[in-house]
Amino acid sequence: MYALLIRNSQNAGELRKDFKAEHLAVLFHHLCLGALLEWLRAGNLKLRRGLDAVVELFIHGAAVPSATAARKPGRKA
Repeated sequence: MYALLIRNSQNAGELRKDFKAEHLAVLFHHLCLGALLEWLRAGNLKLRRGLDAVVELFIHGAAVPSATAARKPGRKA
């Protein structure tokens, strides 16, 4: 299911295409597993916050950067 959702986002230009959807799905799955393991280990964390962080990290790490966001302030394009 993750691969299908990721592939659809790739086709819509929302996620990068230099990795196969199946590979990104495995990476996303491992990030979710890491959040779950940290929640179990720590005992005082909110699982929802951990999973929200995973989604945030995955989406912004895999998103196609816009031309304006890719430029650093003070540098010419």
